[in-house]
Amino acid sequence: MNSTIAYTQHHQIIIPDIQIKEEKAFHRYVATRGYAYTMAVFNLSGSCVGWILSETLGFDNVAQYLMSEKCCRVEVKTIH
Repeated sequence: MNSTIAYTQHHQIIIPDIQIKEEKAFHRYVATRGYAYTMAVFNLSGSCVGWILSETLGFDNVAQYLMSEKCCRVEVKTIH
């Protein structure tokens, strides 16, 4: 099976050459550096299972997806 090495904000990942063709609630979509129209797809256990086009999620590009409410943002608060 072919794969691609890609970089997220903080990690190097290996993306299998499997195109995910439908949005699923149990998938997590992660932007990768250098790719404007594709994102890495992770399952619930944190394994990368393939890649998806931003159009499949209803957006013209990854930046639009990241700015949307569909994209989950986790805020970390420091307690003093």
